[in-house]
Amino acid sequence: MAASVWYFGYGSNMKSSVMINRGIIPLSIKIGVVPTHILTFDIFDIPYTEPSFASIALLPSSSEKSSIPPVHGVLYQLRREDYLQLVRSEGSGVGYDEISVEAYILEVQSDGTAFSTKNQPDGHNDFPFIIRGLYQNNFEKEGFDLDTLPIGQTDFIRLREGHVGGQFWSAFIPCAKPGDDATRSDLVVIETLQQIDLIHSMIEKYPHILSLARTADEVWEVFRSGRIASLIGIEGLHQIADSEGQRIATQTVAEGLLDQLIFFCALFSIPAHRVMI
Repeated sequence: MAASVWYFGYGSNMKSSVMINRGIIPLSIKIGVVPTHILTFDIFDIPYTEPSFASIALLPSSSEKSSIPPVHGVLYQLRREDYLQLVRSEGSGVGYDEISVEAYILEVQSDGTAFSTKNQPDGHNDFPFIIRGLYQNNFEKEGFDLDTLPIGQTDFIRLREGHVGGQFWSAFIPCAKPGDDATRSDLVVIETLQQIDLIHSMIEKYPHILSLARTADEVWEVFRSGRIASLIGIEGLHQIADSEGQRIATQTVAEGLLDQLIFFCALFSIPAHRVMI
């Protein structure tokens, strides 16, 4: 059993007096975010005096509520005996339930804003093409599960374990081959649109994990929330038809990789000369 416990304090428990008044001295204090939950006020108390207490709830899966920010608070590292004292004083099992959540530490910048230094951007991922092959883009198909996939190198669990904070999702469709029917080129465009729609649907279905980002400012906003900033790219100019809403198109493996890295450098203010090809 670990000698210390991380306690996530939100609402009034973010005040240092909460620990001081109980005679508790934290081993460490950090700013944090729990991307899977939101702040709520659904525990009723005394009307007009303190009408409700703060609580947390799972982030709604409805795309209409995906704009609700995840709960932010203070992470206290406590000795186990201090944690048990705090839990007893908080009315655990009566007023509150004791649960485990996954929290991310946020670092404070010189301008006062906070962001996670642990989560990092990734410039290319063919995960949507895997979903197309495995599930035919059907979210209702039996066995559909993006937390763990039996093939490929990506699923939501591995994205979390790899601390991915920003992702270019590739709306890849193979180009027509020599000898293919003349209509194949047109079908490539249609299938490309299907992949772009798949990525949008994936973001809407999992708003507690993903959020669409169209600008550098939006990338930073999602990045700070602890979710994965999601951008869309196509993989080859054979996929172009008017405006499809993608943020990047690769032309060749090497040149396209350089384009993506330079673009991400611009998004995250990383000096381009530090990128190694």
